[in-house]
This record gives sequence, structure tokens and C-alpha cells, in this order.
Amino acid sequence: MRQELENEIKHLKANVLNVEKKAADLERYKRRWNLRLNGLKEDKEENTRKKVADIIIKILPHWSEKMDLILDTVHRLGANNTSRPRQIIMQFTGRIYRDELWRCTK
Repeated sequence: MRQELENEIKHLKANVLNVEKKAADLERYKRRWNLRLNGLKEDKEENTRKKVADIIIKILPHWSEKMDLILDTVHRLGANNTSRPRQIIMQFTGRIYRDELWRCTK
């Protein structure tokens, strides 16, 4: 009985490690769809998504009609810091969009 429990524990530990590795791989893969934006002035009651969308439309005007389909989530990172603006993470619905914006801003 004890040996069976020890074997079951080993099996479960191996499963947990496997699931943790898969979760880390998925997170890393999903981050490939992100871009970071630095230095954008931060306002107290800002709509970060709108600010970013306006900047993107200036760079790629043909995206204006489909911005809601291209830009998934936008948010600032970390706690408020009065000395400098926080970074912004932009997540796109597809890597093709992220890559196009990246190419246009280099």
C-alpha cells in the first residue's frame, strides 16, 4: 500500500512539472504577440487603449476601421510612479499585426 502511494505521488509530481512547463511555454508564446511602449505621458484618468490606438492610427492609417479587431489588450505595467511614466503593454490579436507595426516603427 505504501509503495503504491509513493508511486502515485511520483506520478502526480511528474504531471505537475509537465503542466507547469506547458503553462510557461504558452505564456512565452503568447508574449510574442506583445509590444512594449515606453515614455508615453501618463494621465490620471487616461484611456490607455485609446491613447495607444490613436498613435497606431497615425503610423498605420489603414488600420483605423479595424482597430478593435487588431488590438486586443492595452495596459500599463507596475505601480504608479510619479517620477516617470509606466511602460505600456500592447497585445495584438495576431502576430502579423504586431510584426507590421514593428516594421513600420523601426
